[in-house]
Amino acid sequence: MDVLFKVSSLLLWLLGSSVLGETRHLSKPADICVAIENQKSPGVLYVGQHQSDAVPLLQFQISDIHSFESSFELRTFDPEGVIFHGNMRTEESWFLLSLQDRFLQVHLHEGSSLIRISSGPVINDGHWKRISVAIKNSFILVSVDNDDIIKVNHLGDITQFQEEIGVLKIGIGALVPNTSVPVHINPSLDGCLRNWDWVKQDSKVLYQTIESSESRKCWDTIVPGSYFPGSGFAEFDSLFFHTNLSQAEAENWSLTVELSLRPVISNGVLFAVLDFQSNLSLSLCLNETQQLVALTIFGKTLESHGLPPNLCSGQSQEWRLTLANHTVSLKMAETEEKWIISEGEFQQLRETWEHPDSVIYLGGLPETLSASSTQMPYFHGCVHVKIQGKPVDMDMARKKHSDIRAHSCPAVALHVLENK
Repeated sequence: MDVLFKVSSLLLWLLGSSVLGETRHLSKPADICVAIENQKSPGVLYVGQHQSDAVPLLQFQISDIHSFESSFELRTFDPEGVIFHGNMRTEESWFLLSLQDRFLQVHLHEGSSLIRISSGPVINDGHWKRISVAIKNSFILVSVDNDDIIKVNHLGDITQFQEEIGVLKIGIGALVPNTSVPVHINPSLDGCLRNWDWVKQDSKVLYQTIESSESRKCWDTIVPGSYFPGSGFAEFDSLFFHTNLSQAEAENWSLTVELSLRPVISNGVLFAVLDFQSNLSLSLCLNETQQLVALTIFGKTLESHGLPPNLCSGQSQEWRLTLANHTVSLKMAETEEKWIISEGEFQQLRETWEHPDSVIYLGGLPETLSASSTQMPYFHGCVHVKIQGKPVDMDMARKKHSDIRAHSCPAVALHVLENK
């Protein structure tokens, strides 16, 4: 009987079970390193931009609107991005609510006037926050968890809006299509909305968006980090990581890459550098088949003694790759390995890094890299990256797979933490 119970429990764990109308899934392939909680509840919209997805757009006849009040709950770890953009009368009158440096920011444009105000509590702490926006008499009021934080005097009063003829358009997580605003902001927001009410009107199109696209669904539980789904990479210009060096720093050049990683699968490309001719100059990869960490320099592989024993513990692993003084060192938790490279190799690595047309890859490499090379697998897991001491924001990549989450990861499965 005990054996039967254990077998039944295992089958339910692998296949998922229906709990209170919600489907519970655990990422659990055969070669799992750390299982994650993949549970996603209905009615929660991921607002991050996807190149393949249309912008969630609400459109209402202004004559049908009797309340210019909207509210929703927002959850994010992202410090910057568009929450929603609304406009009337083409581009003459628009309102933009965004995050900037972790705080809410209001942009209000009327005619030739542009007002910009930031205020309130820190928003990107990963907790759900109730945000309300309302036009009351001659001002716009923004509140967070029932506390008024921004009050903007508006040109005119609410009766003018109610007398408008036309359409109110609201873009969720992005600008209304075919519009532009004079605002310098990285628009993509890695965040989720739920329990919304948009000017007391029907918003079923948002629920249809969630149901029609897996990428528009949100995990129930998230933690900070950048999530790579095992199907793509982030690509950066090398110039993005260049800094002004002092004379002493230039004479003693070094490269440092810091990774705090929690792999779902212990396989894939973590970091790579391609020169201006798309030759692979440097790469750091997890190799599950051979159970080692592979560091490659100009086609020569420097193999570690094996994968760290705590790699699949469910806890983030702190790694540090350093190139300095003709030495390559890789520190993984409490262990450190070092390799000596030639002066020519070291100088070539520096020249490649400093070349404006070199490219940095995180999480994988393009399939078209070389017809003669074996395609390296993509990384699947959660990671924080620092390069030359600078935290890397995946939203700043010049190219990024649409399913990479720049600031949030699914949490580790509960049974992993319980059995640590």
